[in-house]
Amino acid sequence: MLNRRQHLGLWAAMLSAPLLRALEPAESLDLSPASAWLRGGSVQLKRWLADPAALQLQLCYTRVIDGKPQPTRYFRKDAHWFAAASLVKLPLAAFVLEQLEAKGLDFRRLDIAFPDMPDCAERAAELRKPQPIARVLERALVQSDDSSYCALYDFLGPKLIEERFAELGDIGVRIQARFGSCGPEGSRVAAGYVLSENGKLVSVRPALASRPLKRSAAPIRVGKAWRSGNQLIQGAKDFSDSNTLPLSVAHRLLIALSYPDAMPAAARFNLSETARLELLRLLRAAPAQTQYLSPAEQKQPPHAFRLLGAGDGRWPNGLQICGKVGWAYGFLSDVAHLKDAEHECFISCASYLNADQVLNDGVYEYDSIGRPLMAELGRLLLAQSPALIK
Repeated sequence: MLNRRQHLGLWAAMLSAPLLRALEPAESLDLSPASAWLRGGSVQLKRWLADPAALQLQLCYTRVIDGKPQPTRYFRKDAHWFAAASLVKLPLAAFVLEQLEAKGLDFRRLDIAFPDMPDCAERAAELRKPQPIARVLERALVQSDDSSYCALYDFLGPKLIEERFAELGDIGVRIQARFGSCGPEGSRVAAGYVLSENGKLVSVRPALASRPLKRSAAPIRVGKAWRSGNQLIQGAKDFSDSNTLPLSVAHRLLIALSYPDAMPAAARFNLSETARLELLRLLRAAPAQTQYLSPAEQKQPPHAFRLLGAGDGRWPNGLQICGKVGWAYGFLSDVAHLKDAEHECFISCASYLNADQVLNDGVYEYDSIGRPLMAELGRLLLAQSPALIK
């Protein structure tokens, strides 16, 4: 028989169990040099991973077994802010298609122009002329083109972007700047646009009202100096109002796009199957498999915009990669779905590779450390991700 004290203790434990489970940290991934995950890894890889904090390394890893994503494991989950750069093009492309389909419009038949796009936007003159939305999407997701990102950003506007992320439950996201020389302050007004089909007007939206900038709760400062043109400015660069997309969020968004049924309804994109499959096709495409890239761009190697699994140019036979990479200011990141005949997983990784701590000088360790590290790490983790339970 239990005495009164034991009964009370048992009830307290039962009542607190759900709370304790909710407070438990996400399952971690051990990437220490001696871990089983790195068995078979190179000496160089283990040396880099011996001090992950020095590289500000963070990683998300989700096995897919029998066609079902398993619980995600994390290594230093969202431990550092990083410049998400082109990673933001993935959700914005999906949001654009959501908006068009909600209006009953077929993105494959539409052209878009931004007559009042400000000069600070990347290749603003090009954006002022009509171009197929299919071209915008292809160049944004395959070539990682910054001008096409500006088209996505201005079509949506920062308010709608913020609201859509909030609906998905991702309140830690902040996307409020074009690429180019606008910066957050110069991106507060989203340019108006004109939609047309075969030269006939479909709709017009004027420029959106300016909105206040959102800043991080704590200052985000990186480096010890940074270049602006020919000028070297001493001191850390302030990113407190810059675009922010936590790696764990980007990781979940790619899973939601690839396996929507694995997500709660509120966390899925509102896309037709046609639109969803088109985005995945673009995220898998090599430059040579495109319609709107220039002949010179189409000659880029398949691994030009790949990191995890193949960023070092060694592309294993049968490996399929679907994802998006980003690099800026010494930050290198990738969100990828890797798959071969017997293995499948999602891996997202970010690191900081800027030994001299000078930003915008073009001197980063992308090729000497970043690409070989991510390529080997991707292959190792994929090899430990059996796609079927035998």
